[in-house]
Amino acid sequence: MKEINTIGLWGFALLSLLFAGCAGTPASAPTAAPQQATFSFSLMNDTWIEDFQAVHIAPPDSTDWGPNLIDAPLGAGGKARLNVSKSFEGALVNLLIYTEDGSRRMVYGLKLVPESVITVDENDLAEF
Repeated sequence: MKEINTIGLWGFALLSLLFAGCAGTPASAPTAAPQQATFSFSLMNDTWIEDFQAVHIAPPDSTDWGPNLIDAPLGAGGKARLNVSKSFEGALVNLLIYTEDGSRRMVYGLKLVPESVITVDENDLAEF
């Protein structure tokens, strides 16, 4: 009768278990954080005198202005497309605008509607 090498069998069994563990379910790919829903509207600087350096938005009862909504200064006569949270859709908001001379101006009580164009002229800007 043939003698069986027990060390070889144990080694084979151990390797089989290791490979079986590696061949389990594949690791899942990391998932991206869900994107916040947004909508767009356009802002037109119809002042003809001042460049807008930054534009921020907040509900009338808030002082949390959030991030700057424009990527580059918006010159007099210029127009920019802005993306904001879907939570602002149909809401009344205020705009805080920083101008090229460093002053802060407010535009009060705007109703945001997707794909609308909001035109801001000198008469709309209030000192802040």
